Amino acid sequence: MNLHPPKTGRLSAWKRQLGLAAVSLALLPGFGCATPTRWVGVWSTAPIEEATPAELQAGGGLVLRQVVRISNGAETVRLRLSNEYGSEALVLEDVTVAEAQAGGSIVSRTLQPVRFSGRPLAAVPPHSVLYSDPLPFRVAAHADLAVTARLVSLPGKVAGHPGSRTTSYLKQGASTADGVLNGATRIVHWYFVSGIESLTGGTGGAAVACLGDSITDGYGCLPDQNLRWTDAYSRRLRTDPATADVSVLNLGIGGGRLLRQGNGPSGLSRLDRDVFSQAGVKWVIVQLGVNDLGTRINARAAGQAFASAGDLIEGYQRVLEACRAHGVRVALATITPFAAAEWYSTPDIEADREAVNQWIRERAPCDAVADFDAALRDPDHPTVLLPTFDSGDHLHPSMAGYRRMAESVPEGFLLNTRGLARPPGRD
Repeated sequence: MNLHPPKTGRLSAWKRQLGLAAVSLALLPGFGCATPTRWVGVWSTAPIEEATPAELQAGGGLVLRQVVRISNGAETVRLRLSNEYGSEALVLEDVTVAEAQAGGSIVSRTLQPVRFSGRPLAAVPPHSVLYSDPLPFRVAAHADLAVTARLVSLPGKVAGHPGSRTTSYLKQGASTADGVLNGATRIVHWYFVSGIESLTGGTGGAAVACLGDSITDGYGCLPDQNLRWTDAYSRRLRTDPATADVSVLNLGIGGGRLLRQGNGPSGLSRLDRDVFSQAGVKWVIVQLGVNDLGTRINARAAGQAFASAGDLIEGYQRVLEACRAHGVRVALATITPFAAAEWYSTPDIEADREAVNQWIRERAPCDAVADFDAALRDPDHPTVLLPTFDSGDHLHPSMAGYRRMAESVPEGFLLNTRGLARPPGRD
């Protein structure tokens, strides 16, 4: 579909950029070469395949402003745009970056245009990603950035993230440089932008990828509050000089599973895209398994296959083997209690959850255990969440629960990699 076909003067430039972008893919992280050591991700999300929504098809001149909170500071950045699910080109123009303020407004003095091979037109070929040119942009850790673009041409399928927990803004006929988008339509969703990276100089900075489901994605968090457990974990790391330059990348997908496709690709199939291709990743925290177990009820009723404890353990072992081959340290998270969510748990599911957690704690050959189960469970009733940590659905943590999760990640998981002294043995 063409929302705003390039004018005659732009058409040849658009076609040239499509060709340049296709050639450049071989030089990009995750598309044929190792991730450059000097780039480190400071924000990322895990897109899923979605049909292009009507709200993005309002015709030529539609501007989309998306706000993200970066985990670490930067002086030079680049954007990653995703068209991995599209069969046609994704074309944007006049992309800008600025520091964001409340309500989708921007700090005008920070506004900068973004270029792609020196041009203001970003043409992302089908089933591909595209990186912007490096952009000098000094910004502090935990700042909100606004990425604004005019939509030119969209594929039928887009890379989106419905669990953004962050407001985006759509306005017809606006300029991407407008300080305020008065009257804009508000949506809680991200599209196209899948990562922001910082140039570190080759020695400083690294990232920890958090591969998870809706618990990592921040289910229950109010928009624009940044209260996911990964947000709290990033704030915790900033308080320690030894970890202050570590970025936390949230790769959670609501409904995600380790072994099978859920609302998005399985965790196993996401390792290349969401862990190994992320710039500067040295660690991964794997929080998956709740949905592999909980979907058993419907699968059994439909006569379909479902995951056993043994299947999950085998899946975790495959994760560990792949990460070991890529030099990435792994913390496996225990599966949080949800027996009180009777629509999602049965006695056999609970027995498998406990068997998996026992294996993770006692026998898994991982580098650390993030014992989210122990952190959140009710000591008197360990199959359920402590009421303080229960959002109310008996499955997802409350905001206090998310904070508790962030506190429970072992400190030594990151520090041992930095060469700091620690007692021998697993964290």
